[in-house]
Amino acid sequence: AEYMGTCINAAGHEFSTRLQRRLLAAASFGKCFLEFYAPDKFVAMAKTLRVLNAVRYFRIGIPLTYDQYVQISPQILVNRLVYHNQHLLAYRVCDFLDLPSDTVLIHWACQKVIRGEGSDRDICAEIVHKLRKIP
Repeated sequence: AEYMGTCINAAGHEFSTRLQRRLLAAASFGKCFLEFYAPDKFVAMAKTLRVLNAVRYFRIGIPLTYDQYVQISPQILVNRLVYHNQHLLAYRVCDFLDLPSDTVLIHWACQKVIRGEGSDRDICAEIVHKLRKIP
């Protein structure tokens, strides 16, 4: 069990997605040999890596380490994404991590109005159309 935890932890500190996959695969292989293993840590790291790799993507450009992510919290990361006008990614991170997405949607709508691309009626219709889809 200790070795699996080491592999999972190492995957979190690795920037290479290929090595992350290999380390998580090694941890997954190791859990086959344990009678009782709670997969919570494995699943949490997989979710964390998915978020980290999304924000590390070159078009987003936030080279966040695992330790920094843990220290600032997912909600602060969402706030940073919103500040950089990455509304879609921020919304998807909120959805993926079950975080409230109200601030993302409000900021997106405000930016839509501020940019003023199109008539007021068109902007209003687009905002209402997008927000109506959200439960």
